[in-house]
Amino acid sequence: MKICQKCSNFFPDDINVCPLDNIVLSQSGDSNLGKVVGGCYRIHSFISKGGMGSVYLAKHRYLNRNVAIKILNQQMSSDESMRKRIIREARICASLEHPNIVKVYDLATLEGSMCIVMEFLEGKTLKEVLRFENTLTVERTLKIMQMIAEALSRAHSFNIIHRDIKPANIFLTSYRDIDDFVKLLDFGIAYTIGGARLTQKGMLLGTPAYVPPERIKGEEPTKASDIYSLGCVVYEMLTGKSPFASQNIEEVITGHLFRDPAPLKEIRQDIPDSLSSIILKMLEKNPQNRYQDAFELLEDMKFNNLYSKITGENVVRASEGATSIEGSNEIVWNNYFDNISKMVDDDTAQTIEFSKGVEAANELFLIEQKIAELVMEIEKLDNKRREYHRNIAIALETLQTDLAKQRRELGKTKMEHIAQISEIEYLTSKVNEIEEKIMSLFSQRKNENGKISDEEIEQIILLSEMVQRLREINEKEKKNKENRNELKFQIEDLKYQILQLNKRVVEIDEEFAQKHDDYINEIDKLSTKAENLRSIAAFTAQKVASGIRMSGSLEKNHK
Repeated sequence: MKICQKCSNFFPDDINVCPLDNIVLSQSGDSNLGKVVGGCYRIHSFISKGGMGSVYLAKHRYLNRNVAIKILNQQMSSDESMRKRIIREARICASLEHPNIVKVYDLATLEGSMCIVMEFLEGKTLKEVLRFENTLTVERTLKIMQMIAEALSRAHSFNIIHRDIKPANIFLTSYRDIDDFVKLLDFGIAYTIGGARLTQKGMLLGTPAYVPPERIKGEEPTKASDIYSLGCVVYEMLTGKSPFASQNIEEVITGHLFRDPAPLKEIRQDIPDSLSSIILKMLEKNPQNRYQDAFELLEDMKFNNLYSKITGENVVRASEGATSIEGSNEIVWNNYFDNISKMVDDDTAQTIEFSKGVEAANELFLIEQKIAELVMEIEKLDNKRREYHRNIAIALETLQTDLAKQRRELGKTKMEHIAQISEIEYLTSKVNEIEEKIMSLFSQRKNENGKISDEEIEQIILLSEMVQRLREINEKEKKNKENRNELKFQIEDLKYQILQLNKRVVEIDEEFAQKHDDYINEIDKLSTKAENLRSIAAFTAQKVASGIRMSGSLEKNHK
């Protein structure tokens, strides 16, 4: 594609002069610049390149929305398992409507390469921040930790496990007066509990420095697996390195499996004991001893006064409309030819070539209208889906929060149960011991035909007190057992309700996905035709414009 350095519009390679400004076009320098992805997104500039592909800044031609487009390289795009993973990532992110999760708008292809269209973010990854700052303050760490946990709570409410929590997948941007506003990235290897498997059982996915022990052992991931990885990230934010950092991968793996992390208090004295305890629980080797999901973690943060009101559903997306693209207006070709027809003589206006340009521009206008209508239908569909997900998410998160509270209460009753059983065993032992003592004193008195001694009286009184205490503890244990059973019933009931809601979400998502795909397929067909017509219009305009001198007002009229 070629670009006009004055108006910043893109033109096909066979166009040499800008029809608007009558100046020579220059090569864009990147074969992807100026191209339209998915019939709607015009690529405007290069952002970055990584191992999977390149990222570009683009603009939705009909919604005036700036987006980032990740174009995967051909090798990635041709890998069937990778294609399936990308499709899953797009659908997962689309379903997880949350301020702290990067928004994915669309999935498309460009000349055989898969493209993920997502919200455009300005800022840095946590990995980049830590590279320059090494450690963060406790306050800043807590804020970032909380927002990551909030993002994970949304994923966990839909039974989705991220599986790759690490600093490189945590993006920090700004929104209003909130710095370090978290956007959780890359759900490419996310795992849906009960969903179809895209990897072999036992395959180790994730980054070694943050991978939980159970994944190293080849066990199934759980929501607690994300908690462990987040614990590693929080540990690194506070200390400057992950818990088992080493250049030797075997030492890293051994650390995750067998070693305890260095005590935080030995590294930093300003870390609160409550936060240190929370991190240690997150890093437990046995997943059953960790927080079972992000809701339990957030509940404990609230309980220990480590939670602040910095996020929530009322937070508008930080990036939408944040950056404008200079000179990004599309040329409306039928307006162009309407204006230019007034400036050419009748002979030129009646030529076959000019007529072809006018016909192409008029047909293009109708196609663009049809595409715009389809785009609005997709927006309505997506808004309906997002609203549905928001409502379901509120219900799920309410249930999950209740579940976390019930689990905390059950844990408390279990601790009471352990203490009561211990006391019952002690009292039973003492009662047996006192009874033996009384029997011994009674036998001695009987043999000697003596009177009851003060010691025997004391033992009888003590026995009475012990028996009474034993009755009280047994009664408490009976109530505790009833309470435990009731809590277990409530927990199972909450889990069942959550399961049913998630099943309904899957059913609805499949319906939305089918309708969405139908619209996209129609847009793709129309877009291909539109690009051909746009080339015809541009080529005709170039030939006509070369024969006349256009005024500055014309440039304004046809934009």
